[in-house]
Amino acid sequence: MDTHKKGSRKEPAGAHDAKPAAAKKPPIKVLRVEDVSVSIFAHEREAADGKRVNYSCSFQRSYKDSAGEWKRTQWFGLDDLGRLVSCAQQADEYLRSLTSQGAERSE
Repeated sequence: MDTHKKGSRKEPAGAHDAKPAAAKKPPIKVLRVEDVSVSIFAHEREAADGKRVNYSCSFQRSYKDSAGEWKRTQWFGLDDLGRLVSCAQQADEYLRSLTSQGAERSE
């Protein structure tokens, strides 16, 4: 006789023994234009001439699902593209200001 309820999941063996995943670094900046946003991340790495920082961007759109819950997606429709471009321009300006400040400090 099956004692599991329909739809219940059985945890894999050793699931509680696993080490917790490393905490994700939060973005250094989030820029929004209505329901479209860009999250900007900084990634430090060692280089021959010292530490370097690389930046990356992740774009998302917020929406409410049929149950009224807020969700995020990385898919954009035609109506979203103007806001996406605006977010990209703001991210470009922000990152250029960061990198120009870094260049001024090293001079």
